[in-house]
Amino acid sequence: MDSVLLLFYVGAAALGIATGAVETFEPVLTSYLVRSGDLSGGMGLLSMSRALGLFVSNIIMGVIFTADQPDSYLYACITAVLGAGILVLTERWLHRQKTLSADFRSKASSEP
Repeated sequence: MDSVLLLFYVGAAALGIATGAVETFEPVLTSYLVRSGDLSGGMGLLSMSRALGLFVSNIIMGVIFTADQPDSYLYACITAVLGAGILVLTERWLHRQKTLSADFRSKASSEP
């Protein structure tokens, strides 16, 4: 098999996994970061930022695609994996903050 074709398949698989992670983590993180009273506005802001991000990234991918097709998919793969990585790190940070906050509250309530 041609190495460019293999790179295309690996990139497409990574792109799919990363996009799935982004689609899952974004709403979850928004629900954690936005107060419950402002949740509908937060989700609306998430939808708007997704639309703008897709618009810009599709323009960039189209420009790269006119120069070299495999490079455009490499760009998409790299940006999706970076986005998923950022969201995973943010999720871990939020979980850690929540755990530290719960530990602090339990220690404060157990002290005389």
